[in-house]
Amino acid sequence: MKKQILWMWMFVAATAMAGTPQPAEVVYGRVRDPFGFPYVDTGRIRFFNGAVECAQYEFGSILANGMNYRVALDLDSGGAPYTPHAVQSGQTLTVTVEVGGVAQPLIPTNRLTVGAPGSSVRLDLCTGTDADGDGLPDEWELLLCEQSGGKLSGIADVKPQDDFDGDGLSNQDEFNAGTFAFMATDLLQVKDFERVSANRIKLRFLTSQNVSYRVIATELLPVGSWIPLRFALGVNDPVAYRDLVGDGNYQTIYIETASDALFIRLATQ
Repeated sequence: MKKQILWMWMFVAATAMAGTPQPAEVVYGRVRDPFGFPYVDTGRIRFFNGAVECAQYEFGSILANGMNYRVALDLDSGGAPYTPHAVQSGQTLTVTVEVGGVAQPLIPTNRLTVGAPGSSVRLDLCTGTDADGDGLPDEWELLLCEQSGGKLSGIADVKPQDDFDGDGLSNQDEFNAGTFAFMATDLLQVKDFERVSANRIKLRFLTSQNVSYRVIATELLPVGSWIPLRFALGVNDPVAYRDLVGDGNYQTIYIETASDALFIRLATQ
């Protein structure tokens, strides 16, 4: 009897120390190459807790809201994990992005701190190096230097807030939009903007491959807050809050608004 009681006590103690499943934390975002283009069909993002892989996602297409990955981290309450790949709030994970099976350097970080059960967090990353720490990949900056005709001698001369080609977009905005900062004719701008009915406005603009676009508006400048606008892809189609994924060609969208007192802006994700 004593042996049986002792065995039962050890079993209960061990069970109490083991963790229990918690609602997963969702991690999502956009991973871009060193020239600002989101990855599609070229690699995968992986999350590690030490040497144990917790989750991974193979890039396949642009998802909702311009993201290109979404993973769920299985969370554990504490103690011994209920499964080897489960993680716990507060733990620091290592993030890797592989292209062609080769791990790439990441900007701005390769770490993620696990949040609370049921939470979600956006983690945007870019492959490449950033020796001067300005947020622009060295590879992109070196390309701009090569095309500058000697005006830029190195990455230290490339400033995110500068507008090298004088087209009205900063170097940082050009990188985000997937346009060339050394070509004044390559920029994110609206080609056609006209009212086609009492409550519809047509916008036509040149897109960049796999870059996600949305339309935002405000009633007051310069202090007003920007809010998303609903739009349709056809003149008579129903409008919805959505993102448009670029294909490198001109695209036309139709905004629904009866107001003429709006400041409208085309934005990239």
